[in-house]
Amino acid sequence: MVARIFVCALLLATYGGNAAHANDSAVSGVGGTVRPMENHPSIRMVEEEIRVKLPERTVETRFVFRNEGPATSVLMGFPEEGYGDIVPARTGFRYFRSSLDGRPIKTDRRVASETNDHQYHFWWVKRVPFGRNQTRTVTNSYQSGLAEDSLGNNWFTYVLETGAPWKGKIGKARIVVDVSGLREKWPVSFKPSGYVRQGHKVIWDLRDIEPKENIHVDWFDAYLNVKVNGDTLARPSESGRFGGNVRTGRLLSERKGDRIRVSLGTAADCLGGSLTEGRDGEPAVLTRGDRSVHVHRWSRYLRTDEGRIEMPDLAEGAKGFYVKKGDTPYHTMVDLASLVAALGGTARFDQKGETFLVWLKPATPGRAGS
Repeated sequence: MVARIFVCALLLATYGGNAAHANDSAVSGVGGTVRPMENHPSIRMVEEEIRVKLPERTVETRFVFRNEGPATSVLMGFPEEGYGDIVPARTGFRYFRSSLDGRPIKTDRRVASETNDHQYHFWWVKRVPFGRNQTRTVTNSYQSGLAEDSLGNNWFTYVLETGAPWKGKIGKARIVVDVSGLREKWPVSFKPSGYVRQGHKVIWDLRDIEPKENIHVDWFDAYLNVKVNGDTLARPSESGRFGGNVRTGRLLSERKGDRIRVSLGTAADCLGGSLTEGRDGEPAVLTRGDRSVHVHRWSRYLRTDEGRIEMPDLAEGAKGFYVKKGDTPYHTMVDLASLVAALGGTARFDQKGETFLVWLKPATPGRAGS
């Protein structure tokens, strides 16, 4: 049985359209279920337990093996792979530790052969002896490297398709993914079906498996569960990655509690407005119909013809909530509810559906004030 965790290195970009492929990406650390480096007729995997924490990408694994034959030994390998445009010469794991029956065991990082090592680039290998009918427990813990592709897509895959190297079926497998760190990301999806949710944990319990489906977690590095007049701004594309009719990337939208902050340029796209970028200290102006909102790059106030609206301070370690995230006012982050109010609309966060709801009247043509 082989399992892998896919994580892609971030190359930040602002891009419009559906995210199907990402060329400027890399996987610096990929790991998975231990497997024998050669077939073995008497070693059975009795059970496995995989615990993953996202988005930290820390993984704790526990495997119970039983020898159903005479005394023997098996060379076990834990796979690591570089993927994409960059294949690292050094380990992509921030750390890798292994134990045998509760005691640390030395592992060697071996470069894979082209003919013999199941198309992985590297293996962490160890020799494990078994007495007759002996049961042994192997654990591995590690943290993989950089994550995300250039379009903001993230994914975690645990491959359960090949169980041939171990004798017979795998007795039971339990995969627990802690997604508490993804609470302020949306969308997040899980495959295959058959999992249960317990709070912020997603759990698969499998028995007597010869698996044909893999575990997938996909999420987008933003909070896209925003509806404007009932229309969801972004949906999964046909490829299963996320995109839509708005610009993608970290500058799209970020959730902080029940507030959403969004780049000024993306807000203009989403709300049906136009943006004039201020120069030489002049404010940027977002215009929608006969209303306009003036935004100074470092100010926490939105200014309209009726006055000014103070935006809440939700940033950590920044001057106000609205920090310059790029080279132009297009990337200045603003509080979406405050901006909607300045445009004459209303907005609220629906806790039950975890959806940010925006209502705006149709734009009235006319000359906005300056």
